[in-house]
Amino acid sequence: MDTFDALPGVHFRHAGLLDVPYIFTLMTDACMNDGCFSSTMLTGAGYGSLLVMLLSALHVFQGWRRRKDVRHELIVAEVDDEAVGFLHYIRYQTAQGAPQVYIDSCAIAAAHRNHGYGNRMVEWVMDREADGSTLITARCNHYAKAMQHIFKRHRFVRKSVGQGLESYTFGAGAAVTAPPPAPARARPTLHNA
Repeated sequence: MDTFDALPGVHFRHAGLLDVPYIFTLMTDACMNDGCFSSTMLTGAGYGSLLVMLLSALHVFQGWRRRKDVRHELIVAEVDDEAVGFLHYIRYQTAQGAPQVYIDSCAIAAAHRNHGYGNRMVEWVMDREADGSTLITARCNHYAKAMQHIFKRHRFVRKSVGQGLESYTFGAGAAVTAPPPAPARARPTLHNA
């Protein structure tokens, strides 16, 4: 299994089939208690589409995709071998051939919030995917204050898209200045466990 160093005592790994119930619970809990995801997830059809999305994002199913130019990444953050959160993003090519990354969802378990895990997961995506030509985008609703703060901290450009949604962009074409130099830190490295 691939694992990625994140912070001392924290690592990220690709989600497996056994992680799906945990991630599903985090997302539905965030819908009901925090309002951070769409309330349409709280319907029978919403639960079904959430489950299909999670299963299709697993690496074991990546080879079965019809579109080979689209890559889903479902990453789990662990602290001392305990899952504390996840991040799902999609990398694809636009019709013009430009690389783009869409941060679809991120959630940290309530008991593990305010320790910087969500921030580090977004940094990990930026370190791994932002190459100067890649546009990174995300959307969140007005209840997702922690994610809004993370995106603002990393100089994503905010745009209101209506109905309580905000769009955030970073990178090529986002009309932002480069982020300030980050303090020296080791880049995440890939390990085979």
